[in-house]
This record gives sequence, C-alpha cells and structure tokens, in this order.
Amino acid sequence: MRILLISVLFLISCKQPPIFPGGGYEFPSGYTNADTNYYRFPIKDIVSKKDSFRISEYHLFYRPFNEPNISIKPLKSPVFRLVYSPALKKPIIIVISERQITVKEGDPTIM
Repeated sequence: MRILLISVLFLISCKQPPIFPGGGYEFPSGYTNADTNYYRFPIKDIVSKKDSFRISEYHLFYRPFNEPNISIKPLKSPVFRLVYSPALKKPIIIVISERQITVKEGDPTIM
C-alpha cells in the first residue's frame, strides 16, 4: 500500500517543465496606466484563467516595498528581484542591480 501511494504521488508530480520562448518574452507595446499594477503583464494571455485573480493581486505585495513594475518596459540595466515570503513572518525582497544589492523587509500584517 505504501509503495502504491508513493508511486501515485510520484506520477502526479511529474509534469512537463515550462517552455520559454527563445530570447525571453517581449515587453508589451500597448499598455495603459491601469496595466502598471499588473506585474505579470507580458504573460497575461498565456496564464490559465484559473490563476487570474491571484496574479492580478501581485501589486498588493509589491506596493508596501515601493517596488516598480519591471515587466512593463525594459530598464536601463538588468534588475533581479528575489522574494522570500514565509507564512506569518516578515516577507523579504532582495533587489540586485548592477551597482547595488538592496534588502527590504516588509510587515506581515500589511501583506
């Protein structure tokens, strides 16, 4: 019975890995000010509609950190954002750019 359960869990967890386009996703050309809160704007047409409500609320996470939407237009230099958000603890955003590394700690009651 135990082997069967492990086998079933293994088969369920085997998914096809994500397929990304060569060269990455294009930045959108026609966006409005309303779209600046949509942090997954370039992939909005390929994300499952089941996830649309959750994804549309991502801006609520970034707003207290005063983080801009980096998916709307290209920046002058590459910026990477790492997010660590444990349950019921302070979320952390690490912003890595060419010249600096910034660590921001959030308030879990706002999130």
